[in-house]
Amino acid sequence: MAQLVAEVQENNENIAELTNKVKQLEAEVEDIGDIVSAGQCGKNAYYALYSSGKVLVKGTGAMYDYDLESNRSPFYQNDAVRSVVVSEGITTVGKDAFERCLNLETVSLPTTLTSIGNGAFMPADEYPSAAGKLNSITIPDAVTTLGGAVFWGAALTSLTVPHNVATVGRYVCRDCTRLTSVRYEGSVIGGFMFVNCTALTSFTIAHTVASIGEHCFNYCSAQETISYALQCSGVPLQMRQGA
Repeated sequence: MAQLVAEVQENNENIAELTNKVKQLEAEVEDIGDIVSAGQCGKNAYYALYSSGKVLVKGTGAMYDYDLESNRSPFYQNDAVRSVVVSEGITTVGKDAFERCLNLETVSLPTTLTSIGNGAFMPADEYPSAAGKLNSITIPDAVTTLGGAVFWGAALTSLTVPHNVATVGRYVCRDCTRLTSVRYEGSVIGGFMFVNCTALTSFTIAHTVASIGEHCFNYCSAQETISYALQCSGVPLQMRQGA
């Protein structure tokens, strides 16, 4: 009898645990909302846009590259987009993928990501100061390539560029006028990368940096000092003229 009572109690506990999990899943589904649109955004990548404003990208490999002329992204200038979650397995966020999404507030990127294309998260390039609502982003450690103008004009307040970044386009953070602090661990700082980041006051260059592109700190009017995290790396630091 005692064994039977123990088994019944264990079953009741399991049922209670399962009931809680079901309630959690229901709450998550409610929070996500209904699917507003869905489609393909890469050879093996697919997206869903929910009524909550969340974009979920799932699959494997690279997202498609887009442009502003004949091949616009399905998210281009979409004010309904509020958050983006790129799932594990995706390796590239395509060019201009989330350009001009002015209400985009949060972005979650996977550990499998290796490249972020030109203009991928650029809210707009016609404003003289920060636009949009994206004030923070974590670039995964596996990323090796940052395309040009990826965050041009974004509302970022701080940024860490991880150590594997070796290829960087121009104007990555141009006109990010709310950006106050940067830690740079990649091997290359791109040309014109921080032009007109007028609030930038804290900039730390790790010993892994080997090259600083031209004019990358132009018009950073609040910048007085740059910290260099010195460590013997065996790689000489090169600064291009006008940096």
